[in-house]
Amino acid sequence: MRKGNLSRLEIALLLLGLLLIAAGFRVVGLDWDEGTHLHPDERFLTMVVGAIESPDSLALYLDTDNSPLNPYNRGYGSFFYGTLPIFLVRFAGEWADGACADVPSPLARAAVRWLPGPDGDCGPGTYTGYGGVHLVGRVLSTLADLGALIFLFLIGRRLYGPGVGLLAVALGALAVLPIQHAHFFTVDNFAHFFTIATLYFAVRAAQTGGWAAFALGGLASGLAVTCKMSTWPTALVVALAGMMWWSAGRRNGGAQSPNAKAQSPNDKAQVSGYGPLLVRLSLAAVLFLVAFRMAQPYAFRGPGFFGLRPNPQWVSDMSFIRRLMSGEVDTPPGHQWTARSPIVFPWVNMIVWGLGIPLGLAAWGGWALAGVELARGRRHHLIPWAWGTGFFLYQATQWVKSMRYLLPVYYVFVLFGAYALWRLAAWASRTPSSAPSSSQGEGWGEGGACVREMRIESAGARFLSPGSTLPLPLPDR
Repeated sequence: MRKGNLSRLEIALLLLGLLLIAAGFRVVGLDWDEGTHLHPDERFLTMVVGAIESPDSLALYLDTDNSPLNPYNRGYGSFFYGTLPIFLVRFAGEWADGACADVPSPLARAAVRWLPGPDGDCGPGTYTGYGGVHLVGRVLSTLADLGALIFLFLIGRRLYGPGVGLLAVALGALAVLPIQHAHFFTVDNFAHFFTIATLYFAVRAAQTGGWAAFALGGLASGLAVTCKMSTWPTALVVALAGMMWWSAGRRNGGAQSPNAKAQSPNDKAQVSGYGPLLVRLSLAAVLFLVAFRMAQPYAFRGPGFFGLRPNPQWVSDMSFIRRLMSGEVDTPPGHQWTARSPIVFPWVNMIVWGLGIPLGLAAWGGWALAGVELARGRRHHLIPWAWGTGFFLYQATQWVKSMRYLLPVYYVFVLFGAYALWRLAAWASRTPSSAPSSSQGEGWGEGGACVREMRIESAGARFLSPGSTLPLPLPDR
């Protein structure tokens, strides 16, 4: 009987199976309200997407005053949401309408067969109008959540090994709030996807200092903000990754080459001041700004890419929503937040309703475990732990404490839960660990950090327990 690690094919098949389970929970009952549009945010977005249209050119797209894609030009005096999700849904709806053309698109016809049928015959506007575009939005919301699960696996694999990554996906596939929000056409799942993508690229950037990791981290962060403005702290995560990579290079006498499999004194690219760090962070910042400019174009006056004067209408909307979130603006829906305890109220809701008590307790137990290990110098926890803790506190202390506002941290806490459960399984198995020599130096290697290796042969996988100074080499990814 073969012992040791799962093969790449076995891991891929397990991941695919878990994603199919997750998809099953997310697509069942997709037309849950049977066309009655019961979700108020979704109903508003449905009306907006039904009103906007694709522009004929890039120049018109960037022309704030004339673009048919701008909600302000279509009778909506205020629009508080990110525009990337409504653009994606509109484009997808127009493509799906190709199934209803006089000469139907075969690919579009094949795709819409997976959609619940809107009332009436298929015709022009079926999937861009009020009766059908919300179904397109719900499908894209589901795909965004499945994409977030893929990035969750990649983060878990790099930090803790494939076993923890797969367990995190299994737990995330069954998490309550993500399943619920996959059934809504709102901006939250889109923002969640780009947030988790940012965290993955930040982890890679901290480990390798790779240019592509910083570039993609900045790009994903910018796109997250164009889905939901409250995700702006993702930019700080990329900056944190840069500081981690730079400080590790200084501590070890050099910065690791992005393509290096193991460091040696002759392979290290010497760090000279802050230059390597600043150049990488500048690249990330530029791509963040480009992403924001292109995917939230009507935050600017335009016309053209370099028409960068802020749009007063958008600035006014952002000011209003900031005051609404703080409780400064008094509205009837805001009365429900009276006497709701900061931190405690969102924390209880997350455990009891958002994740379910067993997973919720495991998630926060894993958060505590990672925090203790982080305090003891096990730095590979830092990026997910800093994001989960910081964003939870940021949202949990607002006047408005909707559960969905914390969705961008859910999969991070699921990852902590998977890590804690995997550690518990290792402890229960009482498998002896392979202790590294004390002469081995500290490093922040390509595989994600300072860990010692423990094998659980009965599980058929490798368990990675943090705590030593042994850099872990992993295969090229």
